[in-house]
Amino acid sequence: MNFWLLFLHILGASIWVGGHLYLAIRIVPTAIRQQNSQLLLDFEKSFEKLGMSALIIQVATGLKMASLLLPSWSLLLQHGADNPLRQVSILLTAKLTWLFLTILTAISAQVFAVPALKKDTNNAKKRNFFIAHILTVTLLSVAFVVTGVLFRTGW
Repeated sequence: MNFWLLFLHILGASIWVGGHLYLAIRIVPTAIRQQNSQLLLDFEKSFEKLGMSALIIQVATGLKMASLLLPSWSLLLQHGADNPLRQVSILLTAKLTWLFLTILTAISAQVFAVPALKKDTNNAKKRNFFIAHILTVTLLSVAFVVTGVLFRTGW
């Protein structure tokens, strides 16, 4: 595996996952306690460019590393015992699933949750709807890490 490819992938993951864990563990409880939606919106605004850049780096490097691990994309969905790269196929499918769910959640947040909350920052229902998106993306980002570790350790 190319050192720089893996390094950039892990660096992107550190930014993406670290940012979401900080948001979920530190900012969200404070926003709930203070009933202050602006804390969430401010973090979203300040982290969005860095976080999305990190995610793009992860996707690009992840796809390249996947192509190095899996000689043919036709093996991706072959999870049977006859596939000698079964474990790699399953893990790549999991990573792509987490990515798809992350993208769907991000679109929902940007199209529905954030605009609604910006219109009424004092609305607890709208704040909780956005928090649900935050926690979903955070859990998915942790799932990315667990799956990534399984590439190295196996199950």
